[in-house]
Amino acid sequence: MNIFRTLGGASNAPSLTNDKAVLGQMNFAFIDMGQGDCTIISAPDNKVYIIDCGSSGGLDDKIFEKTKKLVRAWAGKNPVTMIMTHPDKDHYNKFLALLGTSKPQVDVGAVYFSRAVSDKSPWGNYKETALMRNIRFFGSPLLVEVTLNKTQHFVKKWLSLFDYKDAIEQDIPATGHVIASGVAGGKNWSISIIAGNVKTTSKSPSTISNVASLCTLARVEDDKILLTGDSTVETMAYLLENHPTRIEKVDIFQVPHHGSDSSLPTTAFKNKVNPYTLLVSVGFLINGYNLPRNTVLQSWLTCPKLRVIDRVIDSWVAGADGYESYKDLNKLLEGKWSKYKVNHNSSSTFFWLADPDDGVKSGTGFFGFTRDGYFIYREAIKKDLYLTGLLGSWVDE
Repeated sequence: MNIFRTLGGASNAPSLTNDKAVLGQMNFAFIDMGQGDCTIISAPDNKVYIIDCGSSGGLDDKIFEKTKKLVRAWAGKNPVTMIMTHPDKDHYNKFLALLGTSKPQVDVGAVYFSRAVSDKSPWGNYKETALMRNIRFFGSPLLVEVTLNKTQHFVKKWLSLFDYKDAIEQDIPATGHVIASGVAGGKNWSISIIAGNVKTTSKSPSTISNVASLCTLARVEDDKILLTGDSTVETMAYLLENHPTRIEKVDIFQVPHHGSDSSLPTTAFKNKVNPYTLLVSVGFLINGYNLPRNTVLQSWLTCPKLRVIDRVIDSWVAGADGYESYKDLNKLLEGKWSKYKVNHNSSSTFFWLADPDDGVKSGTGFFGFTRDGYFIYREAIKKDLYLTGLLGSWVDE
């Protein structure tokens, strides 16, 4: 379910909005991409900034068609700005369909990204949808790689004039790279990248990519939203050490990496960010990655300033007492779950109750399981944490 919020109104707190962008304010659309990520911002300058747009499964065609219309309604005839946090396909593989190959085509003024392969191959890591070969569908955008870590702070720029083959390097402030700013209604606003290409000690290609995620801070005066891509504990450690005042007391914090174990926060980081609202970009009943993890959500739910409100969340746990083998799981289907409607995927590796409440009624607690030993639970909470893919996780106020 798509979620809409706006900063910069009469109240200091973010307000609930519909899909109509409020002129002079900073409007956010958190898009349900299934297992993926996409945030669209209409800034007070009435220009559009899109942080990620990708999916690895579970994307609803109707939602995506509405998203295409929303971008065009918000952008008008102005070029948009893209931010690709890192080269995982569920963060960028739908940009071409969103902007370039749907009519009318939306021009892109600039693309900010991480992890260029080389000066001769800026998008060599972004192979899905042949992004570099199809760059013409975006117009002639400026490409900007942002490096902002403990030892380096610079950008590299590629121009269509030089066929994107030669990079121009420029230093940027260690405090972050401001990509847009201004004053609206007497309030200062800005959109800044405050981390990018953060380094890791890991040798894992996926970890190297995730740690490098661009982190985007959008703010109107003291109201802030922090978007984190697939950041890990190392990215968060960099933010805490180098941007402590900038990341404190945010209004909405995007839990990194769809609630993966790699995003389990330290107490120091949680206490510093101390958000009013938590957001997890995650698909509904997508078992490929078993996200979000219960341990991660429970950790974030200890943040003291979370608003008190009714929410519904789903989360995954590795293992469940009494269900250690295929035999145990088959007994479950033939026993406790036998009188309830049960669905399964085409490969019969994932089973779930059609009504999640039957998980409690049946006595198992969980309402879905995978053959490799992951279990999904539904929980009613009274803290402001919502999942983009879960209908009912957001209650109209």
